[in-house]
Formats: sequence, C-alpha cells, structure tokens
Amino acid sequence: MTESEVRIAHEPLQQFTREVFSQAGMPPQDAETEAVTLIWANLRGVDSHGVLRIPWYVDNIDKGVMNPKPNIRVVHETPATLLIDADRALGPVVTTPAMELAMKKTGRSAHQRCYPRIRWKGLLSIESRVTSSL
Repeated sequence: MTESEVRIAHEPLQQFTREVFSQAGMPPQDAETEAVTLIWANLRGVDSHGVLRIPWYVDNIDKGVMNPKPNIRVVHETPATLLIDADRALGPVVTTPAMELAMKKTGRSAHQRCYPRIRWKGLLSIESRVTSSL
C-alpha cells in the first residue's frame, strides 16, 4: 500500500454507498442493489465500475437522465425471450431482476449459477430498453 492509498473496509463503504443512493431518492432495496454491485466491482479490482461511479450516478439522477424510482416491467415475452422496459433505471437495478427472470425461464436457480456445467439446452435472449448504465 502506498502513502497516497486509502483503504476502507467494504462494510462501512457499502453502508455509505447505500445511504448516498437512498438520499438521491432510490427505494431502500434498489439503493442496496446498487451499493452491493459497486462494492462487488471494487472488491474484484474493477475500480472503473466501483464506487468512483457514485458522483456520476448521482449527477445523472439529478439531471433526470436516470430514474431513481423506475417502473421496470416486462413489455413482451416469449418462451425464449424477454423485453424489459427499464424506465431509465440504474443498470444493476434492472439487470439483477432481469437475470432472475432469465434463470426462472431456463429452469435454473441461483444455486446452479455456481455450477455452470449443469446441462441446459436452448437459447434465451433478454433485451432491456431505456436503461441508464455505464
């Protein structure tokens, strides 16, 4: 660690991040999703997608580019596709439920995400429109 580096434990940083997004108008669950996702990126060394994005997100919420309380809905669905209207949601706020819907559609569970060699034959497409992300 260099003299200019500052290290912060992830728990208080996640709590701070969640509070920032709550103060920006996001519902508690969405603020938590955003905080967990940004901290997750930092913990894996992808700092470009971590907490340094907080000012950018808040600025875009303030400008109306991103919607802190989106009405996310499935617009069209077939056995192998989903079209989701994200209503200018922050990326993780829409991609998390979209992935859950995709796993339900394929019959996969969160447990199976850990075991990618489990066989599943088929193709699934998810499209999200009107989202705000990186």
